[in-house]
Amino acid sequence: SPVDIMDNHDKSTDASTNNKNNISTNYVDDFSLNIRANFWDMSGDLEFLHVRSEFYENCIPGGFVLVYDICDRKSFAEMQELYKEAEGYGVSAVLNRNCTVCLCANKMDKQKARLVSESEGRIFASAHGLLYYEVSALNGKNVDQMFQKLIKKVLTTMGIN
Repeated sequence: SPVDIMDNHDKSTDASTNNKNNISTNYVDDFSLNIRANFWDMSGDLEFLHVRSEFYENCIPGGFVLVYDICDRKSFAEMQELYKEAEGYGVSAVLNRNCTVCLCANKMDKQKARLVSESEGRIFASAHGLLYYEVSALNGKNVDQMFQKLIKKVLTTMGIN
């Protein structure tokens, strides 16, 4: 499961020693529990389709983040193709309400080089029932907020509220 719920009293899990695959409890304080969220960074290359298909089959209930570069129109088109691919596996915020998908527009720190407008991203997200965030991986702007919203929505969808 992409999200594992752990008892707050489970001393074998130390939320303070998070690695890149764990999310600290500050993301889910409203739920008064510790969680471990697994994130996989998967390439859109065709050679990784078998890895992505396994992810799609195991991500419900759960969610995922689709990322594109606002300075690269090709990455926006590729993101749309990856979303169509996910829909083919039944993983869609519209087709399956047990799946939370966040569209993440990266590199908001490079507005002068922007080629994909915010409205284009928001229109795609709205049309497909996705959360939408503009972030900067470089300076971390909105990254915490995006993950917090994603995880809270996944937990709510799982009936944990």
